[in-house]
Amino acid sequence: MVNIQFIANELQVNSEQLLSDSLKLYLSQNLNKIESEIYLILKKFNVKDVKEFEQFVHKGEITENDGYDDFFKLDNLTARQEKLKSIIEKLND
Repeated sequence: MVNIQFIANELQVNSEQLLSDSLKLYLSQNLNKIESEIYLILKKFNVKDVKEFEQFVHKGEITENDGYDDFFKLDNLTARQEKLKSIIEKLND
């Protein structure tokens, strides 16, 4: 495992700040990746969010065969997106 204190000493920065900044960057990059995946699914089905996706499925505009996996993936990605946003917001306070 990487020793944060060693890296902080080598870079002559505060170890707590290095850890905090690294964590924020990691979470932000994950959030960006998730948001990209969400965008691709929404674009694929020409919907604006998971609620509209669900409405299209119920109306039969998106068949369950075509959208079943993507719907659940989108739902999970959206939940993860909200969780990451919440964590990042708490770290920024």
